[in-house]
Amino acid sequence: MSTMRAVLLVACALLAVALAKGAQQDREKPASEEIQIPAGKENLPAEQVFKSIEVLKGEPASRLPGMMKAFNRMLGVECTHCHVAGAWGKEEPEAKRTARLMFKMIGNVSQKYIDTKNEVTCWTCHHGGPKPSNGGAEIGAAMAKLPAERQQVIANLNNLGEDKPAEQVFGSIQVLKGLSVERMLRVMGVFTVVLGVDCSHCHVADQWDDDHPAKDITREMLRMVRDINQQLFDGQAKVACWTCHRGAVKPEAAPRLLAAPDFEDGK
Repeated sequence: MSTMRAVLLVACALLAVALAKGAQQDREKPASEEIQIPAGKENLPAEQVFKSIEVLKGEPASRLPGMMKAFNRMLGVECTHCHVAGAWGKEEPEAKRTARLMFKMIGNVSQKYIDTKNEVTCWTCHHGGPKPSNGGAEIGAAMAKLPAERQQVIANLNNLGEDKPAEQVFGSIQVLKGLSVERMLRVMGVFTVVLGVDCSHCHVADQWDDDHPAKDITREMLRMVRDINQQLFDGQAKVACWTCHRGAVKPEAAPRLLAAPDFEDGK
């Protein structure tokens, strides 16, 4: 099984619980808006029952309706966001092709950057909305209210040469080379907001040049964000740390209501 398909199946399994708990909130839909599986073909591979199947090749056709409903919740959309009702095999609208591209991205990220499996799903970025949040308003508000102690640390470090390139003032600068000290320190402040931590998460006070595991992980995540933006968005900064973290050290792979013992134990 490919990494992409494995990630997809886990995401759908996680969201199945959300579907069960929220089913009573769903409005009734006409049969024409639901995927209909011809009788007797439920266990055939999806691509033998439906046209234009790419990501889900090899999966039983019977699994498609549940998976599609999971996507509805992960993106907060109706089926017609990616499909033409009653003509599911059409390559329209554009969102259908975009969704495939996003699955490819998830597979690449999981394979190249994430050691632990099933940490990245559609929910991780979308959180129930068709467009992931860039966190601009939340980050701006939090930066204006940084704890006084953290503001003082930034001010003290700025005094070392705010206009100088960061690598001339601090050792062990890798990903952020070329940024001025002032700009780099602002980025550091943003990191604390985005991950919901203070500077000690990645650093030891007054030993800023030392490397620590969390510091190395942050560098790898910055490389990942850079690669995603270059490969999918022509270098535009459409994906950032906030896209996944939203103020938490560990991004969510599924809605919080799924934080139940069965999933925590890996069952």
